[in-house]
Amino acid sequence: DSTMQQQIHDKLVEQGVVMENIVKAFAPRRTGFLESTVFNRVEDWLLKVGATAPYAYFVEFGTRFMRGRAFIRRALDYCWPGIWDRLNQAIDEAIREASA
Repeated sequence: DSTMQQQIHDKLVEQGVVMENIVKAFAPRRTGFLESTVFNRVEDWLLKVGATAPYAYFVEFGTRFMRGRAFIRRALDYCWPGIWDRLNQAIDEAIREASA
């Protein structure tokens, strides 16, 4: 129902802020531009986290001349248990409210 959707949306927004900060912490820094382009947004049921710097893809995955420095994947691995826990909490709260 709409209550559960709103609770899940709120939890995704909360976790998005956390994940954005962790991605920024893991981002390699020379000038700080890559870090400044990190974003998060929630669209429907999706939490999107990324970086808009033109070279972000190459830093993440590497090139034939440079190894990747998986700053986004590392952040996702680090945050995944928290994301899962928050979504489960939102669903449990919605079930409790529906049962009451």
